[in-house]
Amino acid sequence: MLLRVLLVAALLLAPGPASAVPKTYKHDQFNADIATAALEIAGDLSITTQPGWAQGEAFGQVFRPAASDYPVTILGMDLVLAAAPNAPGGSINGTIEFWTSASSGANPGTAAPVFALSTADIRDPETGLPGLPLRGDTATQIEFEWEDPNGHPPVNTEGNVWVMSA
Repeated sequence: MLLRVLLVAALLLAPGPASAVPKTYKHDQFNADIATAALEIAGDLSITTQPGWAQGEAFGQVFRPAASDYPVTILGMDLVLAAAPNAPGGSINGTIEFWTSASSGANPGTAAPVFALSTADIRDPETGLPGLPLRGDTATQIEFEWEDPNGHPPVNTEGNVWVMSA
């Protein structure tokens, strides 16, 4: 249904009080700067990806903040998406879900995500219009709207954070 998120799923988190220094949680070996990471990924011919998955599946990453990082405020996220070798220009809208729980496994073990957003609703920074479909071989930065009570994941006071694309 979607292009699979390739290795980079970085969350920009602000631990503790509002004056705390932001911290980036990431799960890959690439540079923390999204533009540099995208170039590194594009230039690494040894990376293989599996584009798409079966309906009903999700792909994501579990982030496990240190006890000293709570409360965690998720300010935004960076994605670098792989493209299918036979369809490099493809794009599609998808849903990005945030789950929180004390579960230590791959399944958050809760009934519903604490926050979800459709890429069809994300404002494109170039056009200013809604709709930021996921595109292969493209780095995307998403900043959450903290002025809007429904424009961001809730502050997490304990447990782990799952970010999944469905």
